[in-house]
Formats: sequence, structure tokens, C-alpha cells
Amino acid sequence: QQQHRWQAASSGPRGQEASRAMGRRRRSQKKVTTKKRATVSTVFKCPFCSMDSAVNCVIDQGKGIASLNCRVCAAKYQTSNVTYLTEPIDVFCEWVDRCAEENQDGEDEDDLE
Repeated sequence: QQQHRWQAASSGPRGQEASRAMGRRRRSQKKVTTKKRATVSTVFKCPFCSMDSAVNCVIDQGKGIASLNCRVCAAKYQTSNVTYLTEPIDVFCEWVDRCAEENQDGEDEDDLE
């Protein structure tokens, strides 16, 4: 009986080897590496009592309020200037800036007297 060309070529071990040689070698996929995002701390050093890790920041996005509380000296700061981009470090820096402003105002008043 007559065999067709494609049947004869694919039958037997040689036909299988030939089909493998025609294809390309598969490349292994490169592993996707994601860079770890630097996390910003939510616990800070108190500007009044100078204790490390004493000030805790809590941001309530629903109410739009952020508060800072010191566990040691009970110093508190609260602000309503909160957006979805606000981070704890932003609230802490705002508190430190406000303290510096008040200290400057106090020094200016002493100079006037």
C-alpha cells in the first residue's frame, strides 16, 4: 500500500527527531523581581521629652483627622488637614514645624520687652 509523504516522515524515531529540530529551543522565563517599597515609620521621637519611639500617629481618613500622641509625656497634636496622600511623617513634620513657629514667636516677644 502506498503511504503518503507526511505519514512516512512522521512515523518512526527519525520523524520525531526531525520535528523537534525544526522548532526553537524554549527559553526559561525570567523571574519578575519587585523592589520592596520603603515603608515610612508611624512611630517617632517626641520633640518635648526626646524619647525614641514614643509618639504614635493615627490617621482617620473617614473623618479627615490625624492625631499624634506621646506615650511618655502625654503631648498631643491633632490636625484636620488630611488628604488621601497624607502619610504619618507629614503629620509629624507639621507638628514639629508648628512647635518651631511657636518657639520663634515666644523668642520675638521676649526681644520686644
